[in-house]
Amino acid sequence: MSKNRLTLKQEKFVREYVKNGNASRAVKEAYPNVKSNGGRRVMGSKLVTNANVNKRIQEILSEAGLTPELITKELKELIIGDDKSEKNKAIRTASEIMGLIGKGGLISTQVSIGNRAMDINSMGIFPLLELKESIEERIKELSEKVNLSELPELI
Repeated sequence: MSKNRLTLKQEKFVREYVKNGNASRAVKEAYPNVKSNGGRRVMGSKLVTNANVNKRIQEILSEAGLTPELITKELKELIIGDDKSEKNKAIRTASEIMGLIGKGGLISTQVSIGNRAMDINSMGIFPLLELKESIEERIKELSEKVNLSELPELI
Protein backbone atom coordinates (compact mmCIF):
# COMPACT_ATOMS: atom_id res chain seq x y z
CA MET A 1 0.00 0.00 0.00
CA SER A 2 1.26 3.49 -0.89
CA LYS A 3 2.42 5.70 1.97
CA ASN A 4 -0.17 8.34 1.11
CA ARG A 5 -3.08 5.98 0.58
CA LEU A 6 -5.69 5.66 3.31
CA THR A 7 -6.88 2.38 4.73
CA LEU A 8 -10.55 1.50 4.29
CA LYS A 9 -11.16 2.41 7.93
CA GLN A 10 -9.41 5.76 7.54
CA GLU A 11 -11.48 6.51 4.44
CA LYS A 12 -14.66 5.60 6.34
CA PHE A 13 -13.54 7.87 9.18
CA VAL A 14 -13.02 10.74 6.72
CA ARG A 15 -16.48 10.27 5.18
CA GLU A 16 -18.16 10.12 8.59
CA TYR A 17 -16.17 13.10 9.86
CA VAL A 18 -17.12 15.27 6.90
CA LYS A 19 -20.74 14.13 7.21
CA ASN A 20 -21.25 14.68 10.94
CA GLY A 21 -18.35 16.91 11.94
CA ASN A 22 -17.59 14.93 15.07
CA ALA A 23 -14.30 13.01 15.21
CA SER A 24 -15.40 10.79 18.12
CA ARG A 25 -18.59 9.78 16.32
CA ALA A 26 -16.64 9.16 13.12
CA VAL A 27 -14.25 6.87 15.05
CA LYS A 28 -17.26 5.02 16.51
CA GLU A 29 -18.53 4.32 12.97
CA ALA A 30 -15.19 3.53 11.33
CA TYR A 31 -13.49 1.72 14.23
CA PRO A 32 -16.25 -0.13 16.14
CA ASN A 33 -13.68 -1.96 18.29
CA VAL A 34 -12.74 1.32 20.00
CA LYS A 35 -15.32 1.19 22.78
CA SER A 36 -14.49 3.97 25.26
CA ASN A 37 -15.38 7.60 24.66
CA GLY A 38 -11.90 8.62 25.80
CA GLY A 39 -10.30 6.24 23.33
CA ARG A 40 -12.51 7.59 20.55
CA ARG A 41 -11.58 11.18 21.39
CA VAL A 42 -7.86 10.39 21.37
CA MET A 43 -8.06 8.40 18.15
CA GLY A 44 -10.24 11.05 16.49
CA SER A 45 -7.75 13.75 17.40
CA LYS A 46 -4.88 11.69 16.02
CA LEU A 47 -6.77 10.96 12.81
CA VAL A 48 -7.78 14.56 12.03
CA THR A 49 -4.18 15.67 12.55
CA ASN A 50 -2.76 12.82 10.42
CA ALA A 51 -1.38 14.47 7.27
CA ASN A 52 -2.93 11.97 4.84
CA VAL A 53 -6.31 11.91 6.57
CA ASN A 54 -6.40 15.70 6.80
CA LYS A 55 -5.43 15.99 3.14
CA ARG A 56 -8.37 13.73 2.20
CA ILE A 57 -10.75 15.78 4.35
CA GLN A 58 -9.58 18.92 2.55
CA GLU A 59 -10.01 17.19 -0.85
CA ILE A 60 -13.63 16.35 -0.06
CA LEU A 61 -14.32 19.89 1.14
CA SER A 62 -12.68 21.21 -2.01
CA GLU A 63 -14.82 18.92 -4.17
CA ALA A 64 -17.85 20.38 -2.40
CA GLY A 65 -16.58 23.85 -3.26
CA LEU A 66 -15.78 24.78 0.34
CA THR A 67 -12.23 26.01 -0.06
CA PRO A 68 -10.43 28.57 2.05
CA GLU A 69 -10.22 30.69 -1.10
CA LEU A 70 -14.00 30.69 -1.64
CA ILE A 71 -14.70 31.46 2.00
CA THR A 72 -12.10 34.23 1.89
CA LYS A 73 -13.66 35.71 -1.26
CA GLU A 74 -17.18 35.72 0.19
CA LEU A 75 -16.08 37.23 3.49
CA LYS A 76 -13.88 39.78 1.73
CA GLU A 77 -16.91 41.04 -0.18
CA LEU A 78 -18.74 41.53 3.12
CA ILE A 79 -15.73 43.25 4.70
CA ILE A 80 -15.36 45.82 1.91
CA GLY A 81 -19.11 46.37 1.73
CA ASP A 82 -20.95 49.31 3.26
CA ASP A 83 -22.90 47.49 5.97
CA LYS A 84 -20.94 48.13 9.18
CA SER A 85 -22.50 45.29 11.20
CA GLU A 86 -21.91 42.82 8.37
CA LYS A 87 -18.34 44.07 8.07
CA ASN A 88 -17.60 43.47 11.77
CA LYS A 89 -19.20 40.02 11.72
CA ALA A 90 -17.34 39.12 8.53
CA ILE A 91 -14.01 40.08 10.06
CA ARG A 92 -14.65 37.95 13.15
CA THR A 93 -15.96 35.07 11.06
CA ALA A 94 -13.06 35.25 8.60
CA SER A 95 -10.59 35.13 11.44
CA GLU A 96 -12.32 32.17 13.06
CA ILE A 97 -12.88 30.12 9.92
CA MET A 98 -9.47 30.72 8.41
CA GLY A 99 -7.91 29.75 11.72
CA LEU A 100 -9.88 26.53 11.61
CA ILE A 101 -9.27 25.50 8.02
CA GLY A 102 -6.22 27.49 7.03
CA LYS A 103 -3.23 25.40 6.02
CA GLY A 104 -5.40 22.28 6.29
CA GLY A 105 -5.22 22.28 10.06
CA LEU A 106 -7.58 22.72 12.94
CA ILE A 107 -7.20 24.55 16.20
CA SER A 108 -8.34 23.18 19.52
CA THR A 109 -11.05 25.39 20.99
CA GLN A 110 -13.78 24.64 23.48
CA VAL A 111 -17.21 26.15 22.92
CA SER A 112 -19.99 25.98 25.50
CA ILE A 113 -23.58 26.21 24.40
CA GLY A 114 -25.98 25.96 27.29
CA ASN A 115 -24.73 23.09 29.41
CA ARG A 116 -23.04 21.36 26.47
CA ALA A 117 -19.32 21.78 25.78
CA MET A 118 -17.96 21.06 22.32
CA ASP A 119 -14.42 20.90 21.03
CA ILE A 120 -14.26 22.69 17.69
CA ASN A 121 -11.24 20.52 16.90
CA SER A 122 -13.55 17.53 16.59
CA MET A 123 -16.09 19.26 14.32
CA GLY A 124 -16.16 19.25 10.54
CA ILE A 125 -16.75 22.28 8.36
CA PHE A 126 -20.51 21.75 7.91
CA PRO A 127 -21.34 21.70 11.64
CA LEU A 128 -18.98 24.67 12.09
CA LEU A 129 -20.86 26.61 9.44
CA GLU A 130 -24.16 25.71 11.14
CA LEU A 131 -22.70 26.85 14.47
CA LYS A 132 -21.55 30.09 12.81
CA GLU A 133 -25.09 30.69 11.50
CA SER A 134 -26.59 30.07 14.95
CA ILE A 135 -24.11 32.45 16.53
CA GLU A 136 -24.81 35.11 13.90
CA GLU A 137 -28.57 34.77 14.51
CA ARG A 138 -28.02 35.17 18.25
CA ILE A 139 -25.78 38.20 17.65
CA LYS A 140 -28.53 39.73 15.52
CA GLU A 141 -31.13 39.11 18.26
CA LEU A 142 -28.90 40.64 20.91
CA SER A 143 -27.83 43.57 18.73
CA GLU A 144 -31.49 44.53 18.34
CA LYS A 145 -31.64 44.89 22.13
CA VAL A 146 -28.33 46.75 22.49
CA ASN A 147 -27.30 50.06 20.98
CA LEU A 148 -24.34 48.96 18.87
CA SER A 149 -23.13 52.53 18.42
CA GLU A 150 -22.09 52.48 22.09
CA LEU A 151 -19.74 49.53 21.52
CA PRO A 152 -16.14 50.09 20.37
CA GLU A 153 -15.47 49.64 16.67
CA LEU A 154 -13.56 46.55 15.56
CA ILE A 155 -11.99 48.27 12.57
